[in-house]
Amino acid sequence: MKLNRNGKAAVIGSLFRTMLALLLIALTVIPSSAAEVIGSVLTTDIRAYINGAEIPAYNVDGKLAVVVSDLNNYGFTTRYDNDARKSVVNRNLSASAFTSVPSKTSGLAVGTPVMSVYASNITVELDGLRVDAFNVNGRMAIFFSDLKRYGKYSYDDRKRVSKIELSDEIPAVQIPEADALRYVIHAAGALEGKDARGVKREYLGSNSLEGLRQCARAGARIVELDFCFTSDGELVCAHDWYKEYFSSVSENGVPLTLAEFSSSRVYGCFTPVTLDKLASFLKEHRELLIITDVKDDNLAGLSKIAAEYPELRNRFIAQIYAENEYEPVRKLGFDRIIYTLYRLGWKEKTDCLSIRRFADKHPLWGITFAAELCEVDGYAASMLEIGVPLYVHTVNEDADKYFDMGISGVYTDYLPGGK
Repeated sequence: MKLNRNGKAAVIGSLFRTMLALLLIALTVIPSSAAEVIGSVLTTDIRAYINGAEIPAYNVDGKLAVVVSDLNNYGFTTRYDNDARKSVVNRNLSASAFTSVPSKTSGLAVGTPVMSVYASNITVELDGLRVDAFNVNGRMAIFFSDLKRYGKYSYDDRKRVSKIELSDEIPAVQIPEADALRYVIHAAGALEGKDARGVKREYLGSNSLEGLRQCARAGARIVELDFCFTSDGELVCAHDWYKEYFSSVSENGVPLTLAEFSSSRVYGCFTPVTLDKLASFLKEHRELLIITDVKDDNLAGLSKIAAEYPELRNRFIAQIYAENEYEPVRKLGFDRIIYTLYRLGWKEKTDCLSIRRFADKHPLWGITFAAELCEVDGYAASMLEIGVPLYVHTVNEDADKYFDMGISGVYTDYLPGGK
């Protein structure tokens, strides 16, 4: 095929940009002669496997290590971000067949130095989680055991074999324990899925089983879920009955039956959660608390939870929308009650003195309101004087601004550190 002058210029330009990018990576990752040597990489008789395929492994500081770039052949993709000075590793769920590559140093005596470890300011992140990393002769390496978050990890000392069987799910970023009670994950959090055309996109508000699993893996402690009634009177986790959420809905606003709901897919991607399924999940994950947001009849919804799963009432933070709901909800046996202001009129939700009088006589787990109210002069300060923990929604960036005001927590679509 012949190229015209413009075509040749485009090819040459593309090659130049590629060579420049490779040179930049080399200059930023490969240690200079002045770089400080802080250790040695030693040979080891321990062999490492990912999904049954051997990956070259080394001994660094007494622990098994692998080179980051080698992971491209074992179900991961890697790239270098020069601006952030970090190597980014992401799980590639479409990769299936891996080829075994034994260590090139397997013929040497155990403990033989084969490479130097250099000081480096480059970091490595595994799907958003920073792990210990080090520069070995110009290539970043990590400890093999740090990959165990991606699946089942095992070590057989007799066979001198370390193995990881990768799962089909990408692990969530772990929430620091100190932050776990400050972040309420809204509607089970943001998820990535494929639309009807097979294109990857982000979905919010799924209230799905996949969202709950992601929250649990990340160490979330509080998840807010929406609840609606099916046409046959069963309580399920759903924001509303719109085709946007369930393609099987005959008409927007018309509820599905429980059977129809259970056989549907949220956004066409995710597993819907019935009350029974939620109860089973809570029994498996005893650290998790659920804030309710019942969209239909709040007292009927909370009554349903209390009647069918009385042993789990202490796992729910029952949300009320009006002062007259407090006593009935308390009588249902819910000890944790949060008062949300979002259904109140402007005059009611900004009457801090009236809200304070109510809170003085009715013990509350918390009060929640729209983050925008914090922009109203003096509002946050007046609410803080009530002495009840305050939560604002929905905050997907700059949460520290609210924490600095004295706000106890935020509702968010994103797991902390995950966006």
